[in-house]
Amino acid sequence: IGLPHGSVDHVIAARLTGWSLPRTAGLYALVALAAWACLEIARPVALAAVLLLSLVHFVLAEVEVARSTWAWTLRPPIAFALGVAGTGALLLPLARADAETVRVAGAITPGLADLLTDGAVRTALVVVWASCAAIATVAALRARRPGAVLDIVLLALLGLLAPPLVAFAVWFGCWHGLRHLARLLGVEPRSDRKSTRLNSSHR
Repeated sequence: IGLPHGSVDHVIAARLTGWSLPRTAGLYALVALAAWACLEIARPVALAAVLLLSLVHFVLAEVEVARSTWAWTLRPPIAFALGVAGTGALLLPLARADAETVRVAGAITPGLADLLTDGAVRTALVVVWASCAAIATVAALRARRPGAVLDIVLLALLGLLAPPLVAFAVWFGCWHGLRHLARLLGVEPRSDRKSTRLNSSHR
């Protein structure tokens, strides 16, 4: 379900740097190869870095959606809280990881499986998410951004009620992936021109 929004990363990188597409794609492939090598050679450290980078990516994506969708100017503390609150379907399922989730984590690295069964880690995930969700909800209500509140509620329900792996899959494919892809398409000039012509023809 969903679209592989990362498949256009090299195109966006080419537009941002001004480099040719073949050059950017080649460097992108080298970075991917280097990341794979790091995971094979220094797995625990590299995996921790990858997971942290992924979380930063998810948080920034939620903040960008809030800014572009609701024209909401966010101060750094509120932006951080909103971004973390937007990962409810990731952090909450990790906090209630079932046997299948632990098995998948163990297939990646045994240390990750151990973390997901640690009571202190589970509690910390819930406390961090709940605190950020509360701050973000209050800020959204004060700023009259009901859409942000609805997002937090929907993600909380998904993260709390669906099986952990299903919650993550639905969120990643039907929420994060699609919204992030829509944002990336906005960087593509030809997509914007086609959208303008389509709207004009409908009028």
